[in-house]
Amino acid sequence: MSRCQRGFQEREGCNESIGILRAAIDVAKGKKSNLSVAWLDLTNAFGSVPHELIKHTLETYGFPEIVVQIIMDMYKGAAIRVKSKNEKSDRILIKSGVKQGDPISPTLFNMCLENVIRRHLETANGHKCLNTRVKVLAFADDMAILSESKTQLQNELLKMDEDCTPLNLIFKPAKCASLVIEKGRVKSDAEIKLKSQSIRSLTEKDTYKYLGVQTGIEARKSELELMKSATKELEMVYRSKLTPPQKLDCVRTFVLPKMSYMYANSVPKLTELKAFANMTMRAVKMMHGIPVKGSPVEYVQLPVGKGGLGIACPKITALITYLVSMMKKLWSKDKYIEKLFSEYLKKVAEAETGIEDATLEDLAEYLSNEKPVDKKAFGYNSFTRIREVCRGLCGNKDSPLFKIKIVVKDGKLAILTQAIKDGKEKIFTEERVKNLQALLKAEVTTALLHRFNVEKPVKSEVCRVIQQYPQCNKFVKLDGKVSYAAQRFVHKARLNLLACNYNTYSDVVSKACRHCGYERESQWHIISKCNFGMPRKITQRHDAVLFKVKKLIESGSKKDWELHIDETPPGPNRLRPDIYMKSPDGKQIILADVTVPYEHGVEAMQRAWDRKVEKYTDSFAHLKVGGASLSVLPIVVGTLGTWWKPTSKSLEQLGIEKGVIRRAIPEICSTVLEYSKNAYWNHIYGNEYTDIPQKFGDRKPDSTSWKKEKIVKILSSSPI
Repeated sequence: MSRCQRGFQEREGCNESIGILRAAIDVAKGKKSNLSVAWLDLTNAFGSVPHELIKHTLETYGFPEIVVQIIMDMYKGAAIRVKSKNEKSDRILIKSGVKQGDPISPTLFNMCLENVIRRHLETANGHKCLNTRVKVLAFADDMAILSESKTQLQNELLKMDEDCTPLNLIFKPAKCASLVIEKGRVKSDAEIKLKSQSIRSLTEKDTYKYLGVQTGIEARKSELELMKSATKELEMVYRSKLTPPQKLDCVRTFVLPKMSYMYANSVPKLTELKAFANMTMRAVKMMHGIPVKGSPVEYVQLPVGKGGLGIACPKITALITYLVSMMKKLWSKDKYIEKLFSEYLKKVAEAETGIEDATLEDLAEYLSNEKPVDKKAFGYNSFTRIREVCRGLCGNKDSPLFKIKIVVKDGKLAILTQAIKDGKEKIFTEERVKNLQALLKAEVTTALLHRFNVEKPVKSEVCRVIQQYPQCNKFVKLDGKVSYAAQRFVHKARLNLLACNYNTYSDVVSKACRHCGYERESQWHIISKCNFGMPRKITQRHDAVLFKVKKLIESGSKKDWELHIDETPPGPNRLRPDIYMKSPDGKQIILADVTVPYEHGVEAMQRAWDRKVEKYTDSFAHLKVGGASLSVLPIVVGTLGTWWKPTSKSLEQLGIEKGVIRRAIPEICSTVLEYSKNAYWNHIYGNEYTDIPQKFGDRKPDSTSWKKEKIVKILSSSPI
């Protein structure tokens, strides 16, 4: 295939074709030179290729006879019938067109069109963009012809039309367009004809949709229509009856990915990107019942494994995607593209900085906004956006990164990033091009996480606990075993945004607890400490976890051990651990105790763990008499459905298998979350509140008889 044919090949053909055309237009405008472009549209292109042309093309290119026969056998005798309500037509032979859906069809079409492209490359003069000759850009049937002047373009169009018509490839003038630039300005009255019909001539403000991107004299174009379409879809998702995780999946899978192509190939206005990003963040918050104002966007943007919702900021994604797209061209292994864009960058930098022969270091400083420039010297271009990317990702108040710049590494341009002030600088060279976008997004995630944890310590308390065991946040993606009511409760709770007296700004309203009179009615007080809820939901939450652990022990490897629930072990001490276990030989004793602390960061969880260890290790030292070993195992689960990682080891020592523990963790976290939700609403509504039937989690029995049951060693008996 010719180098200019980029359709259906193992390369980013659309991105390259759009980039080359954009470079040619920008250079013509910046250097105030001439350029004429015609965009061509073939009528029913894939359905017009004669089967005889396919055979002739294969034979001309020297394919073995067996290959030609196999391919032509696919088309031999191809026919259709038209069926109406009362009758069926005779067979209608199909003598043209490649088969739709066949993987080989695009290649066959490209080969048939290759004859036309090669004749054009032999005869046309094309357009000289700096030191690179560009004659035609093709992505399958989407073609753009470039010439130095209107007259030259007209002649080359007529010649191409003469080559295509005998092959049954017919151009459709109504869908074709032209752009004529003379001395850097658009000549809107230029008339280009095709098949004796005038095709549309673009003006300064007009654009032509080439390969899905609006293309015209200006590099920066409005993408407002696409953003409005995506915003409408966000609203539809929000108003749907899907659960929050399903809505999130819709946004992540269907709504936002449709913007990716635009991010890589177009240059939308930054104001539009910012507005769309704000609308996206607002919609995701509303889907999860999070207040739009006063809630941190980091919670939405951070990955699920870091405690967030995993929806990246569209503006940041757009800037990173465009930066990666341009660096791929500067690093391209295709020497034609690498040469064109390197010359293009050098010409732009020299014009705007006034440097006569810019070095690679000068180019890096120019792209990194480290040199004063005259923006009007070349006009807005593709590399102006790269400068905006560097400034947008690290130079503004709300920028995520501490530093991002273009540097020189081993004689080539590279990207240097530093996520946080005290962080390590990282340099990404062309060797990392395949996963460059993922690496830059990871840097942004690191910066967002640091900003969230450091600048917003209260709102990030729960997220810091989630980060030490990310699996407890999986329900955000997978729905898991968390009810819809708990879903609506948990996100506001994790951000410390639940409605309560202490969370109001009014000086008139009392901050004291409405039930017990404690001076600060915070959400921590409500779901962990209030005397009103303690004998009800708070104690029930503790017992529900204990009940679940008891059931796991009964089916574990230590089910034959002596087991006591909520009973005082032998000895002078009157403390009652939740679980007291003794091995059959009496040489091993385990004390386990459940605690459900509020997640005031990982420090609070560790303190809760340490307190349990200190409390029972010292108080029951007498149980070690006679050489018995004593193990104290805290079981720590956060009030808002988080899991303290060392608790898994505690459950293992209680004889529960690792696989069983992994499956039980979501159920235990869901159980705690359901009871915490009930505790909160019971506090707000008082005795009027009625528990919602618990669909998920493991509800404990209403009575306490299960605590009195003892498991003693059962000796296996011989079969009768």
